[in-house]
Amino acid sequence: MRISTYWERYRKDEGPYIYGERDWEDFFGVPCPKCAGGMERRTTLVKKYAGIPSAFYNKRYDAFDWGTYSDNESMVDKALKAKEIADAFINKFEEWEKRKMGLYIWNETKGSGKTFLASCICNELIAKYCIGTRFVSASDLLEISQTEYPDEREELKRKPIKLLYGCKLLVIDDLGQKNCGQKWMEDILFKILDERINNDRVTIITSNIPIGRLPFDDRSTDRLFKMCYEVEMPQKSVRASEAYKEKAELLKAVGLIKEG
Repeated sequence: MRISTYWERYRKDEGPYIYGERDWEDFFGVPCPKCAGGMERRTTLVKKYAGIPSAFYNKRYDAFDWGTYSDNESMVDKALKAKEIADAFINKFEEWEKRKMGLYIWNETKGSGKTFLASCICNELIAKYCIGTRFVSASDLLEISQTEYPDEREELKRKPIKLLYGCKLLVIDDLGQKNCGQKWMEDILFKILDERINNDRVTIITSNIPIGRLPFDDRSTDRLFKMCYEVEMPQKSVRASEAYKEKAELLKAVGLIKEG
């Protein structure tokens, strides 16, 4: 009966049990040699329910232009180091997973590419390994933690916060926002981190504050230090540069800027 229930959900495109993991591990253990056990289908489902921002939904890792950070030597050095870590995280994810280590991508400059990079990494890991992923904004954590559906029979549907405990890869975006120091944020974050570290799950966090300066007590920051490798992005607003380019292209298109 349980197999039938999962299979019916799979056929109706209602989504995997926990972001693409338990369904496939339990009931699709022997992949078809011709279609890799429906890998394309599985990847599509996992990505559909991951919550990756729509602006970056189809951006693979090669879409991230590290050459953007070429203004000065210091910026280039930071970009090269960050790229090395990101490359290794993707190409040797099993090793990072074995060591229960994720990434803490930070930079004090708004629009520096933190969310873009985290999204590209997620898309690449989903495409390569079909990793069950969940991408959430830190500002949504309170709403998620308070949301319950008492009529649902399955616990993961009844309490969505538990999806964040168990998904294989979790991204918490923009942790350094202004409500970061509020008690509710610290309590929720600690619970999520504690559950994930106890269940050997990998977490990516983006922030505009290094771990050591987060307004949390030691119980939360200690877990972040233990489970995340800090990656400092160069201090440049990629968003502002892209906006400038888009405006320049518009002016060229309407004839206000001449080519050449």
